[in-house]
This record gives sequence, structure tokens and C-alpha cells, in this order.
Amino acid sequence: MTVRSLARADDELADAIRYYHRAGGPELATRFLNAFDAAINHIGADPESLPVFYETERYGPVRRCPLGRPWPYDVLFTLGRNAVAVVSVWDYRRNPADRPA
Repeated sequence: MTVRSLARADDELADAIRYYHRAGGPELATRFLNAFDAAINHIGADPESLPVFYETERYGPVRRCPLGRPWPYDVLFTLGRNAVAVVSVWDYRRNPADRPA
């Protein structure tokens, strides 16, 4: 299934990459991006297998962080007929009231 992202999700992904680049350098940012790509591939392969997050939104976790902990991000998405729309690259440490509705 085709996966497309909304502008908000693109901005959130860019913010996360910048954060990890500052926090740990280009290698850490690349590791995060690789984990994000794996999450997107998983979502595209079988989006209906992932849990519902809020009403019609589902999520796929970004995993495989160094030190064995998950990255603190979920990819929120909605299903269309022939495509998946990524709504947000959500840092779940943020205030839940700010999450996209």
C-alpha cells in the first residue's frame, strides 16, 4: 500500500532528526531514520494489523533504539482505499492534549 505523509508529519520527522543529530551526531540521527523507515515499511505492508489509536487513526511504533529501549515515537496514520496517510510522527513524551485529533 502507498504511504504518504501530511506536512505536519514531515515537519515532526525533520524535528526529530535534528534533535537526534544534536544529541548524538549524525550516526544517531541515521539510526533513528532507519528505525522510522522500518516502521513505515511495516505500516505499508499490513496497516490493518496495527492498533487503533484514536477513532480512525492507527499507530505503528518506531523501535530498535540503541540501549535496547524503544524510540519514543509512534507513527500515527489513517487508512484510505489505496493509501496510508501519515498524520503525525508523535513523540509520546509530549503532552497528550497536543496530539493531533
